[in-house]
Amino acid sequence: MTAVDPPLSDDLWEEDVPEAPSARPESDLVADAMAAFSLSTTEAETLLDSYTPRQVETLLLRHWTSA
Repeated sequence: MTAVDPPLSDDLWEEDVPEAPSARPESDLVADAMAAFSLSTTEAETLLDSYTPRQVETLLLRHWTSA
């Protein structure tokens, strides 16, 4: 069986991500980002460096409510 590469683009990773009204502690966001997007700890922490905590919260909410 051959492995399939993940898609190169995802609408969750758009540049203009709105901010949620509030966000949980960063440690919770890192753990949830790891679970939701299959990221390593380092990748999840980099995600938090790229977006505000409230934007990461928005990405997580979109991920779990779109499924």
